[in-house]
Amino acid sequence: MYIVVFFMFFLLIMILLFWTNIKKMKKYKEEEKPVSVPLETTEEFEEIFNKMNNIEIEDLERKRQELLKCQHKSMIFLILPLTLLILLFTFPFQVGMMLSLPMKIVIVILGIISLILAIPNIKKVALLSKEYRQEYKGTIIANFIHLFNSNLQYIPNEENFMTEAYDKSGLEREIRERYCEQNYIEGRINDNVKMQMAEVKTTITVNTDNGTSERTLFNGMFVETNCENIKSSIMIMGNADSSKKTEMDSSEFEECFDVFSDDRILAMRILTHDVMSMLSDFYKKIKFEIAIKNDRIYIRFFTGVMFEPKFKNNTLDRELLFKYYYILKFVMEVTAKINKEIQNLII
Repeated sequence: MYIVVFFMFFLLIMILLFWTNIKKMKKYKEEEKPVSVPLETTEEFEEIFNKMNNIEIEDLERKRQELLKCQHKSMIFLILPLTLLILLFTFPFQVGMMLSLPMKIVIVILGIISLILAIPNIKKVALLSKEYRQEYKGTIIANFIHLFNSNLQYIPNEENFMTEAYDKSGLEREIRERYCEQNYIEGRINDNVKMQMAEVKTTITVNTDNGTSERTLFNGMFVETNCENIKSSIMIMGNADSSKKTEMDSSEFEECFDVFSDDRILAMRILTHDVMSMLSDFYKKIKFEIAIKNDRIYIRFFTGVMFEPKFKNNTLDRELLFKYYYILKFVMEVTAKINKEIQNLII
């Protein structure tokens, strides 16, 4: 009896250990439904993707395959003792009662051996997933961003380069308690316009029936670019306080956004029909919000995690890379369009 109790306790510890490592692997997994964009490929993306095929990724792909094998082994080593446990205590206890004590001891020993064999595999899964993620970002993402625009620099580590810019944007509706940033990109776009962007996650602590829990306020890409100084502010937000919004002359646009500005005429002159149409079309695929304040344009995309590998997919994941391309391209196009409208006003 004591052996069985020990076996059950050991099994529980191993399952918790395995589950903890799985959660670590999915640390940056989206809390929302993953964003997907249509594969409406472009000639530019095809050219970038073809060049990506020339990058040496054999070692990276081999590591991904090894990671999947270790995951499968760990599952097998955990399922086997669980099956043996069910065998001993089901129907109800009929199977267990039919087995002799020596046979029960053998089953328990087999289960313990299986769990012991699972330990190195679980540790290896955690190690390989960390190594693969780092190498994926350093090889796939870094090269992809360079091919998209050689003026951009990619820093995958967790930093806080954009904390001040995020707070200045005014896009966060609640007072955040925690700010986490990674996958920082900075450089020049659109005829030397300065741009920086990063994956940002903000959270607060909320009270629940069971105590407290962490609630995500925002999880996605945040962008800051320069623009001509309009000496005013325009907030283009979704699902905001409609009673204070600025009325626009596009019903399709207003289905997606509420606009807030201290200069209604300026907002309408910058948000031309072409600009509103561009914003509406993109919003139907990926939700986002924009703030234009003085000489800055701030955009936050509700993408969830970015630049993280999908272990079950090929290392060179076409759909994933197109999603990144799609967002980067929109940043360039929308900032160029808004800058053009502001320059027309100044002229």
